[in-house]
Amino acid sequence: ALGIFFALEERKMRQLPGLLMLATLTGGIALAGTGLLQERAPVAGKSANWQVTVVKAAMYTKARISPHDPNQYQEPPVYKKDSYNLALELSFVYVGPPGEIAAPSLSAINENGEKFHALGNLQTSSSHLDGFEWLITLARSEPDKRALKGGEKFGDDSPITFYIADIPLAFKEIKILFADVPPIPVKPTPLK
Repeated sequence: ALGIFFALEERKMRQLPGLLMLATLTGGIALAGTGLLQERAPVAGKSANWQVTVVKAAMYTKARISPHDPNQYQEPPVYKKDSYNLALELSFVYVGPPGEIAAPSLSAINENGEKFHALGNLQTSSSHLDGFEWLITLARSEPDKRALKGGEKFGDDSPITFYIADIPLAFKEIKILFADVPPIPVKPTPLK
């Protein structure tokens, strides 16, 4: 009987490394999946006219130098001391009625009510550049208008990056104001 017991225990011990490996792998995949969901979970806001998704909100205090040209930055530089710029990756849809529509306004607001406007420059890696010139005008006091039917998507295949400049470092919890969408709170992470 003792021999049978040891034989069974020996068999269980041989299976243990495989079971531990399986448990570790399953746990790792679960954690990685959770991390991916948390990393990529977009913040969304909606109004009668717009639906916007903040895919990413990143802050930086020093713009990166282009790896292709040492005289160019990859982002707009930060000009004010003790401030940061915000790089926002957005995708949005016009869901309002058809008509001549002004490019949506974009800014940030801190808890003291100070407002920070979008810069005139933005970048996109989107293959669909229709409307790009129109969007650049959103930083103007009177943005350009464009005929929209409703349902037009911007940054759908790849988010569009907008920049908001010179936000004091003391304010890291801010809200994004996009057209008539209720303020969207964001917590910027460092730009990578």
